[in-house]
Amino acid sequence: MHVSNLISFQAVLVMLLLITQEATSSKYQPRRVEFGRCTKDEPMPRAMFITCANKKGTACEVRMGGVHKVQVVFVPEYNSTDVDSRIAWNNDWLEVEMPNQNRNPCDGMMECPLEEQHITRFDYSLKIESFWIRGVYPVIWRLTDRMTNKPVVCLKFKMEVV
Repeated sequence: MHVSNLISFQAVLVMLLLITQEATSSKYQPRRVEFGRCTKDEPMPRAMFITCANKKGTACEVRMGGVHKVQVVFVPEYNSTDVDSRIAWNNDWLEVEMPNQNRNPCDGMMECPLEEQHITRFDYSLKIESFWIRGVYPVIWRLTDRMTNKPVVCLKFKMEVV
């Protein structure tokens, strides 16, 4: 086998491995997820998409030990240079913060600084820890301006850990 053929073969092999790795990490197609308002005073997003394991249903199925891509599309009502992200399990009387979350969305999850009335995409990789208990959970997700503590966007949705 010629050296050039060997290099071409290796290049094809590396590309196939990368494609296979990408296919397994994005095993599920993103789908639009229903969400609700947090409070009447907190801004809502325009849309939310998650790589759910199920194609239909009111709760987005997420797999234990998996990573699911979340995208929230919103229009900020004011400018902000420093934003905090917080996701928590939510019921009527208690919010329990999800473990091991990245709370700094300006580190590559969205364009910062935020510009008032500019369509913004927030992209997040949500790790579903293998120790989580299976079940349907109400979830609340807030992006908040760190300087003023004003909400940038907030939404509630249902997630089913399977």
